[in-house]
Amino acid sequence: MTQAPPSKASSSATACSRSSRARGRRLRLPSPAPAPATTPNCPLHLGLHAGDVIREDNNVYGGAVNIASRISGLSAPGEVLVSETVRSLARTSAGVRFEDRGEQSLKGVGEAVRVWAVVAGV
Repeated sequence: MTQAPPSKASSSATACSRSSRARGRRLRLPSPAPAPATTPNCPLHLGLHAGDVIREDNNVYGGAVNIASRISGLSAPGEVLVSETVRSLARTSAGVRFEDRGEQSLKGVGEAVRVWAVVAGV
């Protein structure tokens, strides 16, 4: 996660949403152990949120990281879910569409967070 200047925040959110959606469709991680041919690869679950993070060495943490992690836990395999913050930054961009998934209670987050799915056709 990086912090973009306010003038670039909208385009950064749009690019991130598009890129994550594309990666979610194409990238599949191999299973850690050999598995029968009928067992699918482990698809990604993606969640995006925008906010301040704390960077220390090779680690990032903070409220924004926690929210993004919790949102990714709600996503189906290959699905990209975003917070209201990300949707608000990217919603006026051409080619990006969202489907409302409603208010979600997230572990470790005091208030419910509205979650949106990035929909196909982006």
